Amino acid sequence: MGLIVIASWLYLLASQPKTWLLPAPLRYVADYAGVIDDQTEEQLNDLLQSLQLRTDVPFVVLTVEHTSGVQLPWYAARTAMAWGLRTKDKDRGVLLVYVQQDQALRLEHGNELRSAIQPGLTTELEDRFRSYIRSEGASRAIYLCAQLVAGAIARSYDVSLTTPTGLGQPNIGLKVKAPAWSLLCYLATAWLILGAIWLLRRLVLRLSGKAQRKDHATGCGAGSAFDPFGGGEGPFGTSQARPMEKIGQRR
Repeated sequence: MGLIVIASWLYLLASQPKTWLLPAPLRYVADYAGVIDDQTEEQLNDLLQSLQLRTDVPFVVLTVEHTSGVQLPWYAARTAMAWGLRTKDKDRGVLLVYVQQDQALRLEHGNELRSAIQPGLTTELEDRFRSYIRSEGASRAIYLCAQLVAGAIARSYDVSLTTPTGLGQPNIGLKVKAPAWSLLCYLATAWLILGAIWLLRRLVLRLSGKAQRKDHATGCGAGSAFDPFGGGEGPFGTSQARPMEKIGQRR
């Protein structure tokens, strides 16, 4: 029973990613909240494509209406890992998340970028964002913050971010990768289903066994009721003795 409880908990945990994990974008901007205008989105794509071409640092901007009740730091970290921006072999991706409901901004980056994105830059980013969103609006504020981070990364690589011509449509080439822990949860779900089937089978067998024992006991006790020499109500019981009594009376 304890295993079933644990499996149930893991099942709920496994179903949680489905409520917040979004498809990985084909380009550098995933504007699910619909707050970035077309011109700004094009500028962001050009800027972030230029950054990746020169530094091999993938940088994605994500906007959402809400985080489905998930804490923003956890949400940003899990999304970055699920989209392949942060992996064991290549931990130098960047994800900038804007939550429309809270007007909150979160910067998530790989450990390889610690020298480029220092704590002081993160604090500056938060201060500037609050100022930008009041004066410029969400769309422009997101672009200026992304530009600030991209510029810091470019300086650490000693490159320029002037966008060259003839690049074509930017395609970041990300794919959603299921977190390793979710596989464990799905396996636990399978064990939960198998365990439920096993318990149901045991219950059916136990109930059918009780029914058979009850029928057997009823059949053994019925002999007195259907005693061929008694006065029961069987074929040779009381119902059959009455005609004999009438014959005796006639004689």
